Amino acid sequence: MNSLLEEAYKNGENQKFVFMSESGLPIRNFNQFYNFLEDLDKSVFTLGNGMGQHYSRFKYLKNPKRVGLTEKTFYKSETWSILNREHVKTILENQKYYLPVFKNVRVPEEHFNVSITL
Repeated sequence: MNSLLEEAYKNGENQKFVFMSESGLPIRNFNQFYNFLEDLDKSVFTLGNGMGQHYSRFKYLKNPKRVGLTEKTFYKSETWSILNREHVKTILENQKYYLPVFKNVRVPEEHFNVSITL
């Protein structure tokens, strides 16, 4: 995901970055979705169910305190997300610090972007 963000970020015209699954079916036509994105000034994540199951993955982080992560600031979201340019910049500028921390986490993309930007 970060490699995709790096490439897309190179184009200064890209202001929104959308991740979705190949099996996701849009419930709006392209123009409606585009207009929604144009009006959106923040990033959008679907956070985990709040039951705390993702905390079991926290123990696999390597030295999370080094980057300021605690169980309270370790989030889980679905991979489907919308990122604004400001948050992508934050992710790309900080990935060198965070990636080693997430190295042993199962499905790190469910935690990485949302934990950095929230």
